[in-house]
Amino acid sequence: MGVTRKKPSPVKFECEYHSTVRLPGNPPMGTVDVVIGRVIAVHIQDEDLTDGILDIRKTQPIARCGYYQYTVVKDTFDMVIPGMSEDTLYGLEGNARRNREAQSRNE
Repeated sequence: MGVTRKKPSPVKFECEYHSTVRLPGNPPMGTVDVVIGRVIAVHIQDEDLTDGILDIRKTQPIARCGYYQYTVVKDTFDMVIPGMSEDTLYGLEGNARRNREAQSRNE
């Protein structure tokens, strides 16, 4: 897409503009605009993949907890939700090929 990136990042989302939602702020704050994009591609550095899957332990992203608190994600675990359809699990897994196959079966 040729988008300029200001800082290096292990994962980059390439998006198309979808819409903007304007949320009211709490006085005396103004409004807040939430820009929503449709992800059309995800770019991941090879060294951050393990067996073809993004390895969160390698990227160690930060997350906001609330107040002034943040955390660094250093560990993960898998949890498959019992009773979900195979098609839904493919979507959660992020398997693009299987997700497209499931969508075409449901059309």
